[in-house]
Amino acid sequence: MAGFLATLIVFGGRGIFGALVSSIVGYVLGLVGLYVVAKIAEMLAPRFGGMADEPTAMKLVAYAATASWVFGAAVIIPLIGWIVALFGSLYSLYTFYLGTTPVVRVPENQAVVYTAAVIVVAIVVNIIIGAVTWIFIG
Repeated sequence: MAGFLATLIVFGGRGIFGALVSSIVGYVLGLVGLYVVAKIAEMLAPRFGGMADEPTAMKLVAYAATASWVFGAAVIIPLIGWIVALFGSLYSLYTFYLGTTPVVRVPENQAVVYTAAVIVVAIVVNIIIGAVTWIFIG
């Protein structure tokens, strides 16, 4: 809903239909991105001493991303909304780090490196998703 409103306000010339389409595409691609990051987290876990299990990797990625998605709703508030969304994103990264050891069984001494590797992958995936979403907006 926040994405729809933000798109409608920023790209008002597209109208309600354009904002709705871009919001739906962004949401669907966000879920696809979540799945892709979870699959990559699953594949990376054994390289860092963890276990490769799809349901646990999906739980870790989905749970960690929740704060970012919830706090992302604040972007409809001018100026301060982006700060709140940034805080949510940082908290998501921290939550992911905390979950690596108990959820995917990555040893504590490898948790920071594993978290960093998954974050780099998530950034690349989200850049690609942003580019695809932009195709529908622009």
